[in-house]
Amino acid sequence: MSNAQIQSLTGKVVIITGASSGLGEATARYLAARGAKLVLAARRTDKLQALAAELSAAGTDVLVQATDVTDMAQVQALADATLKRFARIDVLVNNAGIMPLAPLAKLKVDEWSRMIDVNIKGVLHGVAAVLPTMTAQAGWPHHQHRLRRRPQAVYALRNRLQRNQVRRARPVRGLAC
Repeated sequence: MSNAQIQSLTGKVVIITGASSGLGEATARYLAARGAKLVLAARRTDKLQALAAELSAAGTDVLVQATDVTDMAQVQALADATLKRFARIDVLVNNAGIMPLAPLAKLKVDEWSRMIDVNIKGVLHGVAAVLPTMTAQAGWPHHQHRLRRRPQAVYALRNRLQRNQVRRARPVRGLAC
């Protein structure tokens, strides 16, 4: 995906997990400005609703879905709600993530377990929920090239967001299909 393709995402359906703040919120604003249809997902629905109202007022088609990425049923419900509203899924921004700040010596094993649940299992739940739809849309296996990771586009978007002083831990940089 080239920078020109990033610039115009008109009509593309994009799910963003962790959209209630930080990089997820900034990504939603960025993609809305480029014409994407957005599905905003996070646990904090009050913040999602406020962001959705703002983006909707500017003309973006937005769906809000309360989602805890550690719960596969909720992530599947997110994908199902997206398909019901938009009839397709073009992009998953698997952004939800946490980073415990306690020193390792504090041995906060519960925090480590939560981090693994959100940052690893949550990403895999997202992939499991959308991959069947995305592969069917791409005509898998005949059009495998459409599903390859395009790192230049990922890095271009990340660099633009970082220039806007939006920073957040990103435990997973990308998945290749």
